[in-house]
Amino acid sequence: MIRERSASSEIRHPATRDVASTLGVLTGIGSIGHGLLECLQGYRPTPGPVIYALSPGTSWSAWNQGGEGAFTLIPNFLLTGLVATLVGVLIIFWSVRRLHKPGGPSLFLLLALASFLTGGGVAQVVLFALAWAVATCIRGSLAFWQRLMPLTPTPRSKSSGPGL
Repeated sequence: MIRERSASSEIRHPATRDVASTLGVLTGIGSIGHGLLECLQGYRPTPGPVIYALSPGTSWSAWNQGGEGAFTLIPNFLLTGLVATLVGVLIIFWSVRRLHKPGGPSLFLLLALASFLTGGGVAQVVLFALAWAVATCIRGSLAFWQRLMPLTPTPRSKSSGPGL
């Protein structure tokens, strides 16, 4: 039995899919990086919901003041790091294999929000929001961009003034 694909399930813009997937993979890599740095801080409580993946004053940190800010709802560095790493791996898988499917951008947004809420990084918000916005256009119309940047230039009218 041969299943016919509906028009809405086809990828209309493969380059858009590639850009969205690349941005999603970068988001996942950032979440994994945060998670690993948080795991290095060990099984100890976090000082609050706002933490640094690079803790200040440790021997393996180059920054004395700490760095790589993150937000977490899990009150333990090791558990936060494990969850952020796992969510980062899921984001990479979803970006590569499922982002272009129907409902793919919605679940990507949920995974990215989970990454943010579990220590995946604060700056990731800009990257995953951009990845999600691009992913919503994989099947959509690009009429706005075609009006903004037409493929064929419009002819210019000749002016009677001095030319260069």
